[in-house]
Amino acid sequence: MFDFPSSPTNGQTFTPVGGPTYYWDATDTAWRLAGATTGAGSNLDADKLDGQDGSYYLALANATGTINPTQHGNLPGGALHAVATPSTAGFLVDAPNDGLTYGRKGSGWATVIGGAYTDDLPPAPPLIDGQLWYKASTGVMYVYYDDGTSQQWVQVSASPQSPNSGFAIQTALSRNLIVNPCGHISQELGNAAQTASGAYIADQWNCNFVVSPATVSYKSDGAVINPSGSTTRLLFKATAAKAALAVGDYAGFTTKLEAVRAYPLGYIGGAPVQSVLRFGFNGPAGTYSVAIRNLTAYTVTWTGQFTIAAGQANTDTTQVLVIPAPPTGYVWGTGSSAQIEMWITLAAGTNYMAPGNGWQAGSFLAGPGQFNLLGTINNQATIWDIGLYADPNKTGLAPSFQVPDYALDLFECMRYWQTVDFQAAGYCVAGQQLQIPKPFTVTMRVAPTFGTLAAGNPSNISAASPSAQGGRGFLILLTASATGLTAYYNNIQAAVARM
Repeated sequence: MFDFPSSPTNGQTFTPVGGPTYYWDATDTAWRLAGATTGAGSNLDADKLDGQDGSYYLALANATGTINPTQHGNLPGGALHAVATPSTAGFLVDAPNDGLTYGRKGSGWATVIGGAYTDDLPPAPPLIDGQLWYKASTGVMYVYYDDGTSQQWVQVSASPQSPNSGFAIQTALSRNLIVNPCGHISQELGNAAQTASGAYIADQWNCNFVVSPATVSYKSDGAVINPSGSTTRLLFKATAAKAALAVGDYAGFTTKLEAVRAYPLGYIGGAPVQSVLRFGFNGPAGTYSVAIRNLTAYTVTWTGQFTIAAGQANTDTTQVLVIPAPPTGYVWGTGSSAQIEMWITLAAGTNYMAPGNGWQAGSFLAGPGQFNLLGTINNQATIWDIGLYADPNKTGLAPSFQVPDYALDLFECMRYWQTVDFQAAGYCVAGQQLQIPKPFTVTMRVAPTFGTLAAGNPSNISAASPSAQGGRGFLILLTASATGLTAYYNNIQAAVARM
């Protein structure tokens, strides 16, 4: 250890045994090395050097010119202390100030996906594709999925249902809100091909189109067996093409939901929930649309799209779309009135294309870039096994499709259309009316209108008509031509209470 003198004076020297000579610098209040070892080029501690040597040290105040990439780690040729931009060299530019976490990747900033967010509610925006959310109350993990046209949380883990049941995937609720989801009930037309717009090729399913001069043929096709075991598909075929659609043109499969059936969606009452739509689809390559509109106001529409890639063209696919809860402030039907109209759209003129997908004010049938199925003759599309499910837990997953019991499915369909046997007989005075009450097989949505399907055989009748008494039954009204037996046999009427 060196024993430096105490209280030295400026310039005083000190040479320890075997060591170099030091002198006291009163200005810096430090012992400094003396002699030839001081100054520029000495390779000694830079903060104690008398001068500068450009090969080793440079006072920052004297620095000029540029620094090379190995020094500043950015674009070559950057000016000293300059802020970098994507096209100008300099020091690192700061990461974006948008609430996300960033790290360096290559020559730029990249978002960093951290651990899972844990709460009963999902994290607030901004959100990025691949972000994780663990819902603590259910034990379910979700991933934020951006498919390019929509963004949603999608369940990716199993949920413990009970201590003894193991794990099961949580999905949307199992009740299918669609009436006649397989299309196998077709009371009115059977599987006969139709060419006029609006015909019900299956109960609660019709095809609507305006495509002149193109022509179409559509029907309920029963010559298939679907993966679910159902045996029907709804088929739409272009029998004459229209390559360029006009404003006002459209074509698609349509169904409507009565409000009492759609109550699980919560569209009325101020607590709407997400839903999941799934269906089988086979058609040419292209982008197709699904539209949900409020009946009968037509003031708000949700559109979503699905794409059939070239390799999927004219092969069976399963489509699943997540429908967010609608915005509040719009009118939806209640009770036995119509609430929802759903389209699976095959073609649409520009006036029916929404500017983007999702919920928006207005009435639309398709999203942007809708494919024109009618563009090529003999193009055809089929749909089958359609399910719409309330998804209050936001799983984003459809349950397994269940083929409904045929008898129960038929009863649900008869709420909107059924045949009635218009047969009655009784003794009546000439000119008077015989009234025979009859119940409907199934209570109908509203008091129906009637249409004759088979004229039957009247006997001693000057006038005959049915008269609906609400949705539960009707009266057969027969006016006698003469006193005696008055009868009507084999007259079949259609009772219609569709929306």
